[in-house]
Amino acid sequence: RFVVREKAIQAAARRPSRELPAPRSTLARLNTVWTLSRIGDAEALTPFLKDPEAPVRQAAATACGLLKGPAAPLTRLLTDTPPIRREAATALGRIGDKSAVPHLLGAIRAGGDRYLEHALLFALIRIADRDAMIAALEDPSPAVRRAGLIALDQMDNGDLKPALVTPLLDPVDAALQQTALKVIMSRPGWSAEIFGLVKQWLGEKSLEEDRQELLKGVLVSFSRDAAMQDLMARTLRDEAGSDAVRLLLLEAMARAMPERFPATWLGEARWALDAKDERVVRQAVAVLIAAGCADFDDALLRIARDDGRSAELRVEAAGAVAPRRSKLEIPIFRFLLSCMDKDQAPLLRLSAAEAVGKSPLDDAQLTQLGGILTGAGPLEMPRLIGAFERSRSPAVGRKLLASIQAAPGFQSITAEQLRRVVQGYPDEVRKEAEPVLKKLEVDTAQMKEKLDGMSGVLEKGSARTGRDIFFGKKAGCTACHTVGGEGGKVGPDLTKIGSIRAGRDLLEAIVFPSATFARGFEPFLIRTKGGAVHDGLVARETPDAIYLFTAERVEKRIPRASVDVIQQSKVSVMPQGLDAQITRDELRDLIAYLLSLK
Repeated sequence: RFVVREKAIQAAARRPSRELPAPRSTLARLNTVWTLSRIGDAEALTPFLKDPEAPVRQAAATACGLLKGPAAPLTRLLTDTPPIRREAATALGRIGDKSAVPHLLGAIRAGGDRYLEHALLFALIRIADRDAMIAALEDPSPAVRRAGLIALDQMDNGDLKPALVTPLLDPVDAALQQTALKVIMSRPGWSAEIFGLVKQWLGEKSLEEDRQELLKGVLVSFSRDAAMQDLMARTLRDEAGSDAVRLLLLEAMARAMPERFPATWLGEARWALDAKDERVVRQAVAVLIAAGCADFDDALLRIARDDGRSAELRVEAAGAVAPRRSKLEIPIFRFLLSCMDKDQAPLLRLSAAEAVGKSPLDDAQLTQLGGILTGAGPLEMPRLIGAFERSRSPAVGRKLLASIQAAPGFQSITAEQLRRVVQGYPDEVRKEAEPVLKKLEVDTAQMKEKLDGMSGVLEKGSARTGRDIFFGKKAGCTACHTVGGEGGKVGPDLTKIGSIRAGRDLLEAIVFPSATFARGFEPFLIRTKGGAVHDGLVARETPDAIYLFTAERVEKRIPRASVDVIQQSKVSVMPQGLDAQITRDELRDLIAYLLSLK
């Protein structure tokens, strides 16, 4: 009975801990933990932190925190089950030992649910190690940088300054950027101070590279602010401004996330197409592509036709305007094909293949392209076959099937890609495609078996609960995906995913993220001339560099001049194993939410 047990604990608590009998059952060990907590012997509690039963470890963690025992044994529990991890974090916060901070930051880096995140953050705030939190602001992990910022904002001795927060206005990670914006907006005078700082920097004749990146991040973060939009347009219009500043502003505009691109920005981007500095022209093209603006297609076509321009610029201009034309001009088509020659630079071949793949080609052009496909490598092949999706000609379909099987880049195509391309062709072409598809299918039986075993998660889910999972920290979906304008922009926008994908498709994308890739979001592997190897999604490009978004959620800058080899990777940056990270019920609710997005 409870009363008898409580009296026994009270009596035992009056005796020295060394006189307590060795407990055997789980309940006896639990009672021993509470008895030791009343005695106040934190050292005697330490062995119970290794107990085989989770309730005993959890109770011991609570007691150690209340008694302010040693921190080291508790840090080992930060990799235990979620309830014990939360209790260990709470206990470490009560103890206040700064040696626990690296372990707490490691737990934040590993991720978890909102309750665990709250416990970890609260522990960091209570420990109040300002120097460690300042260092955390420069950690490669956006989650750790965000934790450091929140802790400094809430600590009594945080002493935050705008200079510490502005570098965190990084559009690559939506959660970090939104937290930094909230901190800035909550501090009187900070917004005005940052606006004044931007005006000062834009007026300087030269900026160091680090400050340029910081300025771009601030401009992108405030790109929805009307005053900042006006300042950017006016500065770009200033004839006394340097090309370096124009380049910086145009890059920020291309990365910006306004609900609608201001007319002043588009007008300035149009005039920038006439600039003498080709880097400025290329970045202006990037702005028009980001805005989806068709008003200046004639100007873009003139650039694509101009033999006096660089091949890189002409390809980018052609790629921007070609998808909106009813037919691709023969001279531009021939030029793009010449840019895919094996002796051309890898990045030029890639850009040309993307432009051709998005272009409206007639059957004669597709037949000519089919002949070129026989020599297409893994870099060009996945991009080129998309052009054949618009045809219905049996002759073109047969030419495609014959060409790709002889190509060195054949294995870079997925079965799903080819199936999507041939689905509009006549029955006889689709039948001829079957043996080709079988050559491309790998481990499909094993994948199907696992998906069949999980089919129960496609029914009876709660979309409301699934929304919390999607926007929560445990699944981390918003680090890459956007819904309704909220979230990251690395992966596909899922705002209307429920209208174009079935539940089975969504389950496969979660469980086997590398099985298929959404068009435009294929991962790449880049090897530099120095031998370094990088892989990830191409987040953005500038005239001087490529920016890869890696699986570690870090944006990596790779100078164009250093690229030796670039090829499509078969491994998605979306981590495999999400289905093991969340429960089956959570997976069911998440899929229900995604299906509701229409």
